[in-house]
Amino acid sequence: MEKFVGPTIVLLLVALAGWFAWRQWQLARWLRAQPSLPVEERAHYRGRIFRRSVGVVLMMVLAVQMGGLFGMDVLARLDGLVERGPAAKEIGQKLTPEEERFVRSAFAYVGGIALVLFALLAVAFWETMAIRRWGLERMRRLRGDRQAMMERQFPNLYQDLSRRIEPKADPAEEEESDSEASER
Repeated sequence: MEKFVGPTIVLLLVALAGWFAWRQWQLARWLRAQPSLPVEERAHYRGRIFRRSVGVVLMMVLAVQMGGLFGMDVLARLDGLVERGPAAKEIGQKLTPEEERFVRSAFAYVGGIALVLFALLAVAFWETMAIRRWGLERMRRLRGDRQAMMERQFPNLYQDLSRRIEPKADPAEEEESDSEASER
């Protein structure tokens, strides 16, 4: 099973990293073609490209580490030591110096994988918070623009409304006022 799962994980990580790198390259090209974009939006997109590129690099490092984990049979050798453990414990046998070095280096290697995975998750969280902050700023700006527009339009709306509500003269009263004016 490890012979299938290991390469699949590595290929999946490399494919995802490649796709994300391609998307960031496209975004960078699009950004260069938008000279009229406001400064704060440009800064947001540049930061987004940077954060996601860091994620791509971490994903590639993780793929290489996972490839090494499965390619060097680290897990299989650790499993062999674990299986031998109860029998060796009964007879009082300890690990050889070479086995101890291997166990230490295997744990350090797996710890390195965990650190890279943690860093990748931290970058993803950083990106999520940046998107959230940018979205909230945009929402505040839109609300402010809407409020300013309403304040500009309110006097006009009030005038239109007052014209519509003004009572119109009764047609019979208009005829009387016309006849009175003609008598004079």
